[in-house]
Amino acid sequence: MKTDISKLREPEFIKLFNAALIKIKEDPIENFIKAPGFLNFTPTFSQNTILKVIFNQKLDSIKKEEVFIEDSSTGVFGLYKEKLTEVELYKLLTREEYKFPHEVKNKINLILGRRAGKSTMTAALAICFSIITNYKPYLKKHPYATVLILSHSRDFSEEILDLIKSFIENSPILSRLLTNSKKNRQTAFNLRIPFIEERELSYSNVMIRVGAASKKTTRGKAISVLICDEIAHWNLSENSVDSDIDIIRAVRPSLAQFKDKAYTFKLSSPSIKYGVLYNEYELSLKKELPSDYFVVKAPTWVMNNFLDSKHFEEEYKLDPTGFASEYRGDFVDSISNFTSPEHVDSCVVSGVTEFEPENSDKIEVSYVAAIDAAFKGDKFAFTIVGYLRGRVKQYVLEVWEGTKDEPVKIYEVVEQIRKICKKFDITKIFADQYAFQPLKEIFEKYELNLEERSFTNTFKKKIFFNLKK
Repeated sequence: MKTDISKLREPEFIKLFNAALIKIKEDPIENFIKAPGFLNFTPTFSQNTILKVIFNQKLDSIKKEEVFIEDSSTGVFGLYKEKLTEVELYKLLTREEYKFPHEVKNKINLILGRRAGKSTMTAALAICFSIITNYKPYLKKHPYATVLILSHSRDFSEEILDLIKSFIENSPILSRLLTNSKKNRQTAFNLRIPFIEERELSYSNVMIRVGAASKKTTRGKAISVLICDEIAHWNLSENSVDSDIDIIRAVRPSLAQFKDKAYTFKLSSPSIKYGVLYNEYELSLKKELPSDYFVVKAPTWVMNNFLDSKHFEEEYKLDPTGFASEYRGDFVDSISNFTSPEHVDSCVVSGVTEFEPENSDKIEVSYVAAIDAAFKGDKFAFTIVGYLRGRVKQYVLEVWEGTKDEPVKIYEVVEQIRKICKKFDITKIFADQYAFQPLKEIFEKYELNLEERSFTNTFKKKIFFNLKK
């Protein structure tokens, strides 16, 4: 006969819960993640392998299971099945040899294609770490340990919050941990977790909440679990104020008080080759990350065995460029997913470096000039772009390339720029921060005003979205 958890008195429930905690700590996957009374989640072979690494369980080197692998031999997209052990799969997921035992992995990067189950895995892990860890000894000034879910918009964050809440509410045991606090709302809810340690009862209070990714969201909180949802796309959000690098830097002190009991999950389908997730992936390939990092990169079909190869073949035919980041799980060059090469080619007039200015009596045009300075082994570039009739047209593109033995002769270059600018009635030229002050002084000698636009993350993002619009 099953016990009706809802009818247990509080002392009886506390005793039952702590008895269950002992078993959960022995095997979190079988006794919590998969257990019907708790999360009742059945992970795929690949998901289960990742969970075992995070929970510091030894991987199997004998038993094999089927995994979809991309067939790159035919020149067209296709998948085949290959049997792998957990150890072999680990190498496929991480690009490194498996070693056991290993240090606690509490900084987890899941770089996975869409529909790979990264949100579900992370939600399950966040709940598990929240209920098996007594955070009370780590809390000095704060009443709650916070599980913070950040995304480039609050709506996206709330999807994981809803998933966590659904797991908890559907468990007869976990739902007893929910408080009736007035602080429970759509964007946050609280758990009160009883621990019996050395025959003493204490409560660990956990707040699970969401927020849009910013430095302000992380201030004044004791963060025990940080979930960075779709972090590869934070820098591409037009509304984001802070870069992903700034946000992660700001949140580290809030995690530090929990030591190795604090967990950071960065999960995302890849985007452009830029930002925290891409940088840490590159460092992982070079074996330059600390040992508490666990970086996984995999296409959807390796993680998800519910979708057949036909689904991926159709997606590839519809959008082969977007397929690389969306499903294959590859980082792409910044321009790759912005517009197609054919669209770019249709805008190019080959062999022409300069158009004459428009007749100002007939057409009103706003001209802007800019340089990208270089002197040795790179190109010193100058351009004039005009905005007319709702469109952008490039009127001038000139480059000068120097070498180590013969650098660009700056005075000759500026003289040529001056002559071109005179035709377009331009006296102001934009430049980045490279060698700005000496260049400004040289340009002033030719009656040209050089104005600085430092290439910060925020400014690059502004340029990108202006161009996109």
